[in-house]
Amino acid sequence: MTLSVLGSLIIAAIILYLSEKKLRNHNFKKINFAFCAVCVFIAAFILRLYAGYNLSGFESDIITFKSWGRIVNEVGFAKFYKQDIFIDYPPGYLYVLNLCEKIRLAFGIDEASNLYTLIIKLPSIFGDIFCAAVILWLGRRRLSEKESIFLSAAYLFCPVVIINSSVWGQADSFCTAILLISVVLFVKNKNILAAVIYGIAILCKPQMLVFVPMYIFILIKRKNFRDLILCPLLAIATILLLATPFTVKFDYVWLIKKYWTTMNGYNHYSVNAYNFWALIGKNWTEMDKSVPSTLANLTGPIIATAMCGFLVFKAGARKAAYLSPAVLMTAVFMFTVKMHERYIFPAFIFILISYIYIKDKRLLKSYAFMTFTNMLNVKYVLYLNQTVGANYDPNEFLIRILS
Repeated sequence: MTLSVLGSLIIAAIILYLSEKKLRNHNFKKINFAFCAVCVFIAAFILRLYAGYNLSGFESDIITFKSWGRIVNEVGFAKFYKQDIFIDYPPGYLYVLNLCEKIRLAFGIDEASNLYTLIIKLPSIFGDIFCAAVILWLGRRRLSEKESIFLSAAYLFCPVVIINSSVWGQADSFCTAILLISVVLFVKNKNILAAVIYGIAILCKPQMLVFVPMYIFILIKRKNFRDLILCPLLAIATILLLATPFTVKFDYVWLIKKYWTTMNGYNHYSVNAYNFWALIGKNWTEMDKSVPSTLANLTGPIIATAMCGFLVFKAGARKAAYLSPAVLMTAVFMFTVKMHERYIFPAFIFILISYIYIKDKRLLKSYAFMTFTNMLNVKYVLYLNQTVGANYDPNEFLIRILS
């Protein structure tokens, strides 16, 4: 844990230092830029392969992913959700896990092996690489080549990003990459395709619903009322279409129930998210049906939606489209109940991309601060799980200090 925290502190310090340096108008020779970019990406990929093969986060999460892949391959899509197993994911990511299982079977890889664990982590590892490539692509158009490589490296070598995908093996990076595709298309006014891709993101992870206000507000600002109606319908149609193989006789009621139970599965003020609720001693405190609990349920979404609306109607559409996801996810993470420690993850990529268009160095400082503090959150949760399990006070003094 100490090395991870120290590494995160060093990366944050480097970002803060370079944010004060003048890198603009500093370009490489053509061959040098390509060489430097390739070296950065290869090094980041090799680092992830090493971490993915040798290190682990929550073993139970990886075991769960492996079992879902095996079961869906054995019983088929239509029978998967009828099995008597724990399953809190909608169907989207199960396509990915099913593909991982087929690769395992094709090469005769042992399910308990480190190699298969790495294969399970690869979708999110590729998600990291893709997101950094988008930073490089967008950055080179508006910044110097050195700045664009710096931003890509700031993402690729960020410890909390590496831990999420390569150590823990969570799906956040994969889902964030899909969301990023949708937002890039949306910025380019390719609203129909953006809606379809966004539907896929929602089908992979319900938390992607957090970003709905951004799409709505920007379409209203553009006065594009046709797409304001059409895009939600297309996103829903995409979700239903891709959920059809898991559905019997086109009865999609189970899907609605799955989203509802997933979003209410952890009925606590905070689920290891060191946010406002953990700060006031509510980490792992169960919610009831009282008026205060009801108000707590509404607080985060109201704050996040209001902040997003203010940003969209105050800033330019392109700047708002890239900064809004960061604002939404950060506000939701800080003030919404039932948050896990990883849920702030999508904010990081959009902070860096926002810098490309806004060029405000406070964004780089925010990125350094937020990734470091989330690193402390994630690593302490993993440390407690691996050393004491559930035998600790979830509202101990250190947790409230970190919050």
